[in-house]
Amino acid sequence: MSDVLIQAENLGKKFCRRLRRSLWYGALDIGSDLLGRNGSRTHLRKEEFWALSEISFELKRGECLGLIGRNGAGKTTLLKLINNLMKPDSGRLQVRGRVGALIALGAGFNPLLTGRENVYVNGAVLGLTKREVEEGMDEILDFAGIGEFIDAPVQSYSSGMGVRLGFAIATRFSPDVILLDEVLAVGDFGFQAKCLARINELKQRGAASILVSHNMTHMLQFADHCLWLERGKIEDHGSTREIAQNYVDFVNSEENRQEETTLDATETAIYGGAHSSRSVSNVSVNLKDANGETIRRVGSFDPFRLEYSFRVDHSRPLGVTFALYREGGTRFSYLNNLLNEFEIKAGDGGVTAGVVEIDALGFAAGSYVLVVVIQDGVEYLHRAVAAKFEVTRAKQEKDIYGVSLVAIGHRWLKAHE
Repeated sequence: MSDVLIQAENLGKKFCRRLRRSLWYGALDIGSDLLGRNGSRTHLRKEEFWALSEISFELKRGECLGLIGRNGAGKTTLLKLINNLMKPDSGRLQVRGRVGALIALGAGFNPLLTGRENVYVNGAVLGLTKREVEEGMDEILDFAGIGEFIDAPVQSYSSGMGVRLGFAIATRFSPDVILLDEVLAVGDFGFQAKCLARINELKQRGAASILVSHNMTHMLQFADHCLWLERGKIEDHGSTREIAQNYVDFVNSEENRQEETTLDATETAIYGGAHSSRSVSNVSVNLKDANGETIRRVGSFDPFRLEYSFRVDHSRPLGVTFALYREGGTRFSYLNNLLNEFEIKAGDGGVTAGVVEIDALGFAAGSYVLVVVIQDGVEYLHRAVAAKFEVTRAKQEKDIYGVSLVAIGHRWLKAHE
């Protein structure tokens, strides 16, 4: 038997943006297939687009292929073609052996049936007898770890419970090929460890696997090679470490390219809303490097300064807060002069100016937002987005662990050192 379990040659899959037109095209394609004509499948009709185009690769026994790419790149569509849930519009696809797939939460489950009944149904779909399913039932229940809920309707399961049962079924009945689409993003840490151990066990038995994940740590651990999809086409294919690094660099560069120095009202609202009273004016905040130059990018472990100034119409002590957010709304940290017992109040002419020296943020690479808040006691005088900036990885670091929230300065030493 050939070692190649999946062979794809110039695969293509297209979709239509309009539902009614899509249904009409589907009817036409069925008629064309019955007449032995498939010309309409190789070119785009009105409102159609290629979700996948010219996809070619091979996957052998015992190999794990990492499938990466941004949302909408075509990863799940490719898995559905391999699992025979869709038919390709062009190219050739050959899959040998039994396929175990967990492509979406609850896929293949009847929500009205119990978990146990769904195990029997899934086993029947795989061509197994009732006895074969029963022989594997105890192992499935032990792995899923959902206890007495196995006899409850699946519609009452949490997303994590559904993934546990689905993964246990997909990997128990000796699949030749296992397809996993972001299933590890839902389970808790303990379940993730069990899943990764099971993937490794199947790999050692000779099963081939395709792993879709945005967690580059999992990719580095299990993927023998990596396929990067971008807008339905293969952007790169090769060594996992090299492709993963190139992908992360590309995503970061795209974020930097789209950066704007000012944020619109919608973005501002994400970080708590904007407000400014008449008693405060001329608010200015700048990020400066050690040379006093204004910057929009700062290394995760590099020192920098926040220089601020504003005008206020009284001389009472003020509270000034700098809140640091990950772009999108997660607050990472904040600096407040009152907590540090540092007095700020207006000088001559009502102008207040100062500097906050920061040794290192320690944040993972990405886009961040700085919000400044000025208070007179409990009264908010001013609140607004002051700056948008990028945190970049240190030159000596390989920041391919894209899920990290905080970058910790560290180094590895040998035991005798």
